[in-house]
Amino acid sequence: MHHILFNLCQVAPFLSKTTLDSGELVLLGTNKNKNTSTKSKLLLASIPSEDGIAKLREKPQKGKTGFYTCESLSDMIRKRRSVSSKWQIYNMKFMPQNPLQVACRNEQSEILFYDLTKASDDTNLIEKNIWTLKGLGSCGYGLSWNASLPGMLVAAGHDNTICIWSVLHSIVNSDTIHPLSTFRIRRGAINDVCWHPFYDFVFGTVDNSGKLFIWDVRMNGDGEFALQSNTTNSEIMCLSFNPFDQNYLATGDIKGNVAIWDDRNLYRPVKLLQYHSSEVTQVVWSPFYEDLLASAGSDGHIILWKIG
Repeated sequence: MHHILFNLCQVAPFLSKTTLDSGELVLLGTNKNKNTSTKSKLLLASIPSEDGIAKLREKPQKGKTGFYTCESLSDMIRKRRSVSSKWQIYNMKFMPQNPLQVACRNEQSEILFYDLTKASDDTNLIEKNIWTLKGLGSCGYGLSWNASLPGMLVAAGHDNTICIWSVLHSIVNSDTIHPLSTFRIRRGAINDVCWHPFYDFVFGTVDNSGKLFIWDVRMNGDGEFALQSNTTNSEIMCLSFNPFDQNYLATGDIKGNVAIWDDRNLYRPVKLLQYHSSEVTQVVWSPFYEDLLASAGSDGHIILWKIG
Protein backbone atom coordinates (compact mmCIF):
# COMPACT_ATOMS: atom_id res chain seq x y z
CA MET A 1 0.00 0.00 0.00
CA HIS A 2 3.06 2.26 0.12
CA HIS A 3 2.81 3.35 -3.53
CA ILE A 4 -0.95 3.87 -3.86
CA LEU A 5 -2.34 7.40 -4.20
CA PHE A 6 -5.66 7.67 -2.36
CA ASN A 7 -7.90 10.35 -3.89
CA LEU A 8 -10.72 10.11 -1.34
CA CYS A 9 -10.84 9.33 2.36
CA GLN A 10 -13.48 9.17 5.11
CA VAL A 11 -13.06 8.03 8.71
CA ALA A 12 -15.91 6.26 10.50
CA PRO A 13 -17.07 7.95 13.73
CA PHE A 14 -17.21 4.57 15.42
CA LEU A 15 -16.34 0.94 14.80
CA SER A 16 -18.18 -1.99 16.34
CA LYS A 17 -15.84 -4.70 17.60
CA THR A 18 -18.35 -7.27 16.37
CA THR A 19 -17.75 -6.36 12.71
CA LEU A 20 -14.00 -5.84 12.38
CA ASP A 21 -11.06 -5.71 14.73
CA SER A 22 -10.60 -2.75 17.03
CA GLY A 23 -9.38 0.60 15.73
CA GLU A 24 -10.54 3.23 13.27
CA LEU A 25 -12.36 2.18 10.12
CA VAL A 26 -11.30 4.21 7.07
CA LEU A 27 -12.96 4.37 3.65
CA LEU A 28 -10.43 4.99 0.88
CA GLY A 29 -10.81 5.53 -2.85
CA THR A 30 -8.13 5.29 -5.51
CA ASN A 31 -8.68 6.00 -9.20
CA LYS A 32 -7.24 4.10 -12.13
CA ASN A 33 -4.17 5.34 -13.94
CA LYS A 34 -4.83 6.07 -17.60
CA ASN A 35 -1.37 4.79 -18.49
CA THR A 36 -1.86 1.39 -16.82
CA SER A 37 -4.48 -1.33 -16.56
CA THR A 38 -5.04 -0.57 -12.88
CA LYS A 39 -8.73 -0.25 -11.97
CA SER A 40 -10.31 2.23 -9.60
CA LYS A 41 -10.88 0.77 -6.15
CA LEU A 42 -13.06 1.37 -3.14
CA LEU A 43 -11.22 0.12 -0.07
CA LEU A 44 -12.27 -0.34 3.55
CA ALA A 45 -9.29 -0.49 5.88
CA SER A 46 -8.65 -0.35 9.61
CA ILE A 47 -6.06 1.67 11.49
CA PRO A 48 -5.13 0.67 15.05
CA SER A 49 -6.15 2.80 18.01
CA GLU A 50 -3.53 4.93 19.78
CA ASP A 51 -2.79 2.06 22.17
CA GLY A 52 -2.59 -0.35 19.25
CA ILE A 53 -0.13 1.88 17.39
CA ALA A 54 2.11 2.07 20.45
CA LYS A 55 2.11 -1.72 20.77
CA LEU A 56 2.89 -2.21 17.08
CA ARG A 57 5.88 0.12 17.31
CA GLU A 58 7.19 -1.72 20.36
CA LYS A 59 6.59 -5.25 19.10
CA PRO A 60 8.64 -6.43 16.07
CA GLN A 61 6.56 -7.69 13.13
CA LYS A 62 7.59 -10.65 11.01
CA GLY A 63 7.97 -9.89 7.28
CA LYS A 64 9.48 -11.52 4.19
CA THR A 65 12.93 -10.21 5.03
CA GLY A 66 12.79 -11.01 8.73
CA PHE A 67 11.59 -8.92 11.67
CA TYR A 68 10.93 -5.19 11.47
CA THR A 69 9.23 -2.48 13.54
CA CYS A 70 6.22 -0.51 12.25
CA GLU A 71 7.36 3.09 11.91
CA SER A 72 4.88 4.65 9.50
CA LEU A 73 1.08 4.74 9.41
CA SER A 74 1.06 2.92 6.06
CA ASP A 75 2.68 -0.08 7.77
CA MET A 76 -0.29 -0.28 10.13
CA ILE A 77 -3.16 -0.07 7.64
CA ARG A 78 -4.97 -3.37 7.22
CA LYS A 79 -7.23 -3.99 4.22
CA ARG A 80 -10.65 -5.34 5.21
CA ARG A 81 -12.83 -4.99 2.11
CA SER A 82 -11.96 -4.10 -1.48
CA VAL A 83 -14.17 -3.53 -4.54
CA SER A 84 -12.85 -2.76 -8.03
CA SER A 85 -14.59 -0.26 -10.30
CA LYS A 86 -14.24 0.31 -14.03
CA TRP A 87 -15.32 3.95 -13.51
CA GLN A 88 -13.51 6.89 -11.96
CA ILE A 89 -14.71 7.35 -8.36
CA TYR A 90 -15.97 10.90 -7.74
CA ASN A 91 -17.31 10.61 -4.19
CA MET A 92 -18.17 7.97 -1.61
CA LYS A 93 -19.83 7.97 1.82
CA PHE A 94 -20.52 5.21 4.29
CA MET A 95 -23.85 5.07 6.10
CA PRO A 96 -23.45 6.59 9.60
CA GLN A 97 -25.47 3.78 11.17
CA ASN A 98 -23.43 1.04 9.42
CA PRO A 99 -20.02 1.96 7.96
CA LEU A 100 -19.91 -1.31 6.00
CA GLN A 101 -22.70 -0.02 3.74
CA VAL A 102 -21.34 2.50 1.25
CA ALA A 103 -22.74 4.80 -1.46
CA CYS A 104 -20.40 5.62 -4.34
CA ARG A 105 -20.56 8.20 -7.15
CA ASN A 106 -18.65 7.82 -10.38
CA GLU A 107 -18.52 9.30 -13.87
CA GLN A 108 -21.93 7.81 -14.68
CA SER A 109 -25.30 9.23 -13.61
CA GLU A 110 -26.17 6.19 -11.46
CA ILE A 111 -25.08 5.84 -7.85
CA LEU A 112 -23.86 2.47 -6.57
CA PHE A 113 -24.71 1.12 -3.12
CA TYR A 114 -22.37 -1.54 -1.69
CA ASP A 115 -23.15 -3.83 1.22
CA LEU A 116 -19.72 -4.97 2.42
CA THR A 117 -20.89 -6.64 5.61
CA LYS A 118 -19.74 -10.06 4.42
CA ALA A 119 -16.14 -10.39 3.35
CA SER A 120 -15.68 -12.34 0.13
CA ASP A 121 -13.25 -12.73 -2.75
CA ASP A 122 -16.03 -14.29 -4.82
CA THR A 123 -16.85 -11.80 -7.62
CA ASN A 124 -20.36 -13.22 -8.11
CA LEU A 125 -21.16 -12.83 -4.41
CA ILE A 126 -19.86 -9.25 -4.38
CA GLU A 127 -22.03 -8.36 -7.40
CA LYS A 128 -25.11 -9.64 -5.54
CA ASN A 129 -24.40 -7.05 -2.86
CA ILE A 130 -24.33 -4.05 -5.22
CA TRP A 131 -27.44 -2.00 -6.02
CA THR A 132 -27.91 0.76 -8.61
CA LEU A 133 -29.68 4.00 -7.64
CA LYS A 134 -31.36 5.70 -10.58
CA GLY A 135 -33.06 9.06 -11.01
CA LEU A 136 -30.26 11.53 -11.78
CA GLY A 137 -29.61 12.54 -15.37
CA SER A 138 -25.90 13.30 -15.07
CA CYS A 139 -22.84 12.70 -12.93
CA GLY A 140 -21.85 14.89 -9.99
CA TYR A 141 -20.29 14.96 -6.54
CA GLY A 142 -23.12 15.77 -4.11
CA LEU A 143 -23.87 12.84 -1.78
CA SER A 144 -25.13 12.73 1.82
CA TRP A 145 -26.57 10.13 4.22
CA ASN A 146 -29.20 11.13 6.77
CA ALA A 147 -27.74 10.83 10.29
CA SER A 148 -31.15 10.21 11.89
CA LEU A 149 -32.88 7.96 9.32
CA PRO A 150 -30.87 4.83 8.38
CA GLY A 151 -30.70 4.28 4.62
CA MET A 152 -32.00 7.72 3.64
CA LEU A 153 -29.67 9.12 0.97
CA VAL A 154 -29.76 12.40 -0.95
CA ALA A 155 -27.68 13.16 -4.05
CA ALA A 156 -27.58 15.90 -6.68
CA GLY A 157 -26.35 16.02 -10.25
CA HIS A 158 -25.04 18.55 -12.70
CA ASP A 159 -28.39 18.35 -14.51
CA ASN A 160 -30.03 20.49 -11.72
CA THR A 161 -31.79 17.41 -10.24
CA ILE A 162 -31.88 16.23 -6.60
CA CYS A 163 -33.04 12.72 -5.63
CA ILE A 164 -33.80 11.07 -2.29
CA TRP A 165 -33.74 7.28 -1.88
CA SER A 166 -34.75 5.00 0.98
CA VAL A 167 -32.08 2.41 0.29
CA LEU A 168 -32.68 -0.16 3.03
CA HIS A 169 -36.40 -0.41 2.25
CA SER A 170 -35.70 -1.09 -1.44
CA ILE A 171 -32.81 -3.56 -1.61
CA VAL A 172 -34.91 -6.61 -0.72
CA ASN A 173 -36.93 -6.75 -3.92
CA SER A 174 -34.67 -5.42 -6.68
CA ASP A 175 -31.09 -4.56 -7.59
CA THR A 176 -32.32 -1.22 -8.98
CA ILE A 177 -33.56 1.49 -6.61
CA HIS A 178 -35.72 4.42 -7.72
CA PRO A 179 -36.05 7.71 -5.79
CA LEU A 180 -38.76 8.48 -3.26
CA SER A 181 -38.65 12.19 -4.10
CA THR A 182 -37.18 14.40 -6.80
CA PHE A 183 -36.44 18.13 -6.62
CA ARG A 184 -35.08 20.53 -9.23
CA ILE A 185 -33.60 23.99 -9.33
CA ARG A 186 -34.68 26.06 -12.31
CA ARG A 187 -31.20 26.34 -13.80
CA GLY A 188 -27.59 25.59 -13.02
CA ALA A 189 -25.56 22.58 -11.88
CA ILE A 190 -25.67 21.47 -8.24
CA ASN A 191 -22.19 21.02 -6.79
CA ASP A 192 -22.93 19.69 -3.31
CA VAL A 193 -25.75 18.52 -1.04
CA CYS A 194 -25.88 17.93 2.72
CA TRP A 195 -28.53 16.77 5.20
CA HIS A 196 -29.19 19.02 8.19
CA PRO A 197 -27.91 17.40 11.42
CA PHE A 198 -30.83 18.70 13.50
CA TYR A 199 -33.79 18.19 11.14
CA ASP A 200 -34.11 14.88 9.30
CA PHE A 201 -36.42 16.46 6.70
CA VAL A 202 -34.12 19.37 5.76
CA PHE A 203 -31.08 19.46 3.47
CA GLY A 204 -29.03 22.13 1.73
CA THR A 205 -27.57 22.51 -1.76
CA VAL A 206 -25.10 24.86 -3.45
CA ASP A 207 -24.74 25.42 -7.18
CA ASN A 208 -22.70 27.01 -9.94
CA SER A 209 -24.92 30.09 -10.06
CA GLY A 210 -23.66 31.09 -6.61
CA LYS A 211 -26.80 30.23 -4.65
CA LEU A 212 -27.41 28.36 -1.41
CA PHE A 213 -30.78 26.61 -1.03
CA ILE A 214 -32.33 25.10 2.10
CA TRP A 215 -34.88 22.41 1.15
CA ASP A 216 -37.75 20.82 3.09
CA VAL A 217 -38.64 17.31 1.85
CA ARG A 218 -42.23 17.89 2.95
CA MET A 219 -42.51 20.46 0.14
CA ASN A 220 -42.02 17.98 -2.71
CA GLY A 221 -41.90 19.39 -6.21
CA ASP A 222 -39.84 21.33 -8.73
CA GLY A 223 -38.36 24.48 -7.25
CA GLU A 224 -40.09 24.06 -3.87
CA PHE A 225 -37.34 25.17 -1.51
CA ALA A 226 -37.78 26.61 1.96
CA LEU A 227 -34.97 29.22 1.98
CA GLN A 228 -32.71 30.78 -0.63
CA SER A 229 -29.65 32.99 -0.32
CA ASN A 230 -28.86 35.98 -2.45
CA THR A 231 -26.72 35.15 -5.47
CA THR A 232 -23.05 35.43 -4.54
CA ASN A 233 -20.36 36.63 -6.92
CA SER A 234 -18.89 33.18 -7.52
CA GLU A 235 -19.77 29.52 -7.93
CA ILE A 236 -20.28 27.71 -4.59
CA MET A 237 -18.60 24.30 -4.44
CA CYS A 238 -19.41 22.77 -1.04
CA LEU A 239 -21.32 23.17 2.23
CA SER A 240 -21.46 21.83 5.78
CA PHE A 241 -23.98 22.38 8.61
CA ASN A 242 -22.69 23.09 12.11
CA PRO A 243 -23.45 20.00 14.27
CA PHE A 244 -23.75 22.11 17.46
CA ASP A 245 -25.75 25.16 16.33
CA GLN A 246 -28.79 24.55 14.13
CA ASN A 247 -28.62 28.01 12.53
CA TYR A 248 -25.08 28.07 11.18
CA LEU A 249 -23.46 26.50 8.14
CA ALA A 250 -20.33 26.99 6.06
CA THR A 251 -19.74 27.09 2.30
CA GLY A 252 -16.68 27.19 0.08
CA ASP A 253 -16.53 28.81 -3.35
CA ILE A 254 -14.51 28.64 -6.55
CA LYS A 255 -12.53 31.79 -5.69
CA GLY A 256 -11.16 30.32 -2.47
CA ASN A 257 -13.56 31.99 -0.02
CA VAL A 258 -15.05 30.20 2.99
CA ALA A 259 -18.33 31.78 4.10
CA ILE A 260 -20.23 31.35 7.39
CA TRP A 261 -24.01 31.71 7.06
CA ASP A 262 -26.89 32.16 9.49
CA ASP A 263 -29.97 30.54 7.93
CA ARG A 264 -32.25 33.00 9.74
CA ASN A 265 -30.91 35.67 7.37
CA LEU A 266 -29.38 34.47 4.11
CA TYR A 267 -29.06 37.96 2.64
CA ARG A 268 -25.26 37.80 3.06
CA PRO A 269 -22.72 35.67 4.97
CA VAL A 270 -22.05 36.69 8.57
CA LYS A 271 -18.34 36.03 8.07
CA LEU A 272 -15.99 35.61 5.09
CA LEU A 273 -12.72 33.70 5.58
CA GLN A 274 -10.00 34.21 2.98
CA TYR A 275 -6.73 32.33 2.60
CA HIS A 276 -7.09 29.72 -0.16
CA SER A 277 -5.66 30.81 -3.52
CA SER A 278 -8.03 28.65 -5.58
CA GLU A 279 -11.34 26.82 -5.23
CA VAL A 280 -12.41 25.35 -1.90
CA THR A 281 -13.31 21.71 -2.52
CA GLN A 282 -14.57 20.77 0.95
CA VAL A 283 -15.62 22.32 4.27
CA VAL A 284 -16.28 20.25 7.41
CA TRP A 285 -17.19 21.32 10.94
CA SER A 286 -15.47 19.57 13.83
CA PRO A 287 -17.65 16.90 15.50
CA PHE A 288 -16.08 17.89 18.85
CA TYR A 289 -15.80 21.70 18.88
CA GLU A 290 -18.57 24.09 17.92
CA ASP A 291 -16.29 26.84 16.61
CA LEU A 292 -13.73 24.73 14.70
CA LEU A 293 -13.99 24.39 10.91
CA ALA A 294 -11.70 22.69 8.38
CA SER A 295 -11.46 23.63 4.71
CA ALA A 296 -9.57 21.95 1.86
CA GLY A 297 -8.71 23.54 -1.47
CA SER A 298 -7.33 22.64 -4.85
CA ASP A 299 -4.33 24.79 -3.89
CA GLY A 300 -3.19 21.87 -1.72
CA HIS A 301 -3.94 23.57 1.60
CA ILE A 302 -6.00 22.19 4.48
CA ILE A 303 -6.87 24.99 6.91
CA LEU A 304 -8.32 24.87 10.43
CA TRP A 305 -10.41 27.94 11.25
CA LYS A 306 -11.29 29.11 14.75
CA ILE A 307 -14.61 30.89 14.26
CA GLY A 308 -14.83 33.75 16.74
